Amino acid sequence: MSVLKRLPAARATHRVLRPILPSSPIRLVKNYLRFWRSYFTYRRLQGASPCKLADLDAQIDDWHATTPVSFYFFQDTWAFHKIVQQKPGSHLDIGSTALLVGCLAGVLPTTSLDFRPLPVRLKGLRTMSGSITQLPFADGSVESISSLCVIEHIGLGRYGDPLDPEGTQKAARELSRVLAPGGNLYVSAPCGRSYIAFNAHRSFDKEEFISFFPTLTLKEFALVNAQGATDKINPDPQSGLHVGLFHFTKQRNG
Repeated sequence: MSVLKRLPAARATHRVLRPILPSSPIRLVKNYLRFWRSYFTYRRLQGASPCKLADLDAQIDDWHATTPVSFYFFQDTWAFHKIVQQKPGSHLDIGSTALLVGCLAGVLPTTSLDFRPLPVRLKGLRTMSGSITQLPFADGSVESISSLCVIEHIGLGRYGDPLDPEGTQKAARELSRVLAPGGNLYVSAPCGRSYIAFNAHRSFDKEEFISFFPTLTLKEFALVNAQGATDKINPDPQSGLHVGLFHFTKQRNG
């Protein structure tokens, strides 16, 4: 499989068929057999409580030497620490992970806006439905905004949103519009080569992405992958997707 992935046609075929194929058939069978071995071994152990077949819930993909993490861990902790350090009076998040939103709500009043709104009730959290391309906020009215790994999806229809080739640019303009003078915007997106992986996401060259925010100033940039912070794009497929973390600010009036 690894050899085939190096060939353009085979790689494209694999990407299209991947949603309906097991990631590793051999590993799937191996782990399934291991589950049954462990089940019967457990039943023979002295003091083991009865475990009926009807109550089984086979989990076969959790045997790892270390706890798996992805770039989401690094980008969400990056944003959380920076937002808390700035101590805004309130914060707006647009489409980031539910875990990040929930953690922020425990520290400061947080509004979560999403095309697919969070169906939760939590102290400190206000949820609302909306589109990042038509934010229901006045110009320059929001002092702190995060939108992590969202902007690259806009307009590709992955989440039921309308198809729009300029979705990313429109989202960037709206984020810039509502950000208050002196405010902070934290956004992230796949970074490196510029391409569209329909319908998963877009990827951007760093300077290309910065150009979407001409009215803002880049305060900090970081690049992460599944292994953590990195200085450059690693071509090894095992390094996973590379994500750029961008902290923008808006100049104060006068």
